[in-house]
Amino acid sequence: MKIKLSNLSFFALTLLTACTTIAPVQETAKPSLIEESVQPLEPDVSSSEQIPPPTWKRQDKTLRLVRVMDGGVCKNGLQGARGAFLLYAEPSDVERIKNEQGTKVFLGFEKQIEAFAAQALEYAVNVMTFEEDPFSLGEDVSQQRLIEQLNRQFRIAVEPALTKFTSETTLLVDIVPFVPSFDFLQKGCDASRLQAVE
Repeated sequence: MKIKLSNLSFFALTLLTACTTIAPVQETAKPSLIEESVQPLEPDVSSSEQIPPPTWKRQDKTLRLVRVMDGGVCKNGLQGARGAFLLYAEPSDVERIKNEQGTKVFLGFEKQIEAFAAQALEYAVNVMTFEEDPFSLGEDVSQQRLIEQLNRQFRIAVEPALTKFTSETTLLVDIVPFVPSFDFLQKGCDASRLQAVE
C-alpha cells in the first residue's frame, strides 16, 4: 500500500517551492502562492464537485490546499478502496518555516505525511464493512455509507499523527479524503494495481 503525490493543474507545489503559480503570463508582477494564500478566497459555487476546495478550516485557521495524494489499499483479495486525499497547510507556517529552515526541510515533512496518511488509509480500509446492506435503498446509499465509514475511520487514525506532526514541526496541516475521487472495490482488489495508480 502506498500513497503517491500528484499535482493539480491549478495548484503549485507550495510546500516545496512556495514561490510560483500556474497561470497565464501577465505583464505585471504576480504575488507568490504564499502571498495569494493569505488573501481571502471565496469558493465558486458554480464549480464542479470534482474540484477540491482550495481552503479548509482546522483549529480556527484557514489552511490552503497544497497537495493531492493518491492512494489505495486492499483489505483482502476482494475488497479495498482507492482515491485522492487533499493535503492542506497553514500558509504563514509554511512561509515561516521556509524562512527559518529553508525549503529542504519540506522533503522530510513530505515523507512523514505520506507515511502516516498511508497508515491511516490502511487502518480505515481494514476496519470498514464492505458487505452490501440488504436493506439499502440502492447503490448510491451503499456508496454513501462506505464514504461515511472511510471518512470516520480515516479521521480516527490520522488525527493523532496530525497532532504529533504539528507539535514536532510547528506546521499546521490536515489531510482530508476527497470523496468524489473514491472508488470502493468489492469484487476484486489487486494491491499491485492500486499502487500503480497515478
